[in-house]
Amino acid sequence: MEAPLLSAVIAAPLAGAIIAFTLRGRAAFVWALVIAAADLTLAGLIMSQVRTDNPTFQLVERHLWLPQLGIQYALGVDGISVFLIILNALIALLSIAASARFAAGPRSGVYFGLMLLLTGAMQGVFLSTNLFPFYVFWELMLVPGY
Repeated sequence: MEAPLLSAVIAAPLAGAIIAFTLRGRAAFVWALVIAAADLTLAGLIMSQVRTDNPTFQLVERHLWLPQLGIQYALGVDGISVFLIILNALIALLSIAASARFAAGPRSGVYFGLMLLLTGAMQGVFLSTNLFPFYVFWELMLVPGY
């Protein structure tokens, strides 16, 4: 069985955000930087496995989410979304690295937690292949984006 790379590229920053919310000061900054680098690494691994000349979804993951309603958690990557997830992970890493001056602030854990939450939710938006997960990730993205 293949590793669920698409779920991992979403889950890494989301789980990292939960921990970042509990950290303070420089620890929150370093933690966010490590998680963003790990997310970029996962996105690069996905890119290495995707054929951009293939127009269909690749590395597809499907799981029943709400079977009573026929709603699935479905993720996939194609030639366009692979570049979006790489770009998102790269911008997240650069944004967190450029935010080093906020690491000394009293609410640095909240700041870096929201940055990771935004990154993970955006990855979910780019990888969703049906409406329900797209909507959930889109709404989740709006909170830290605001």
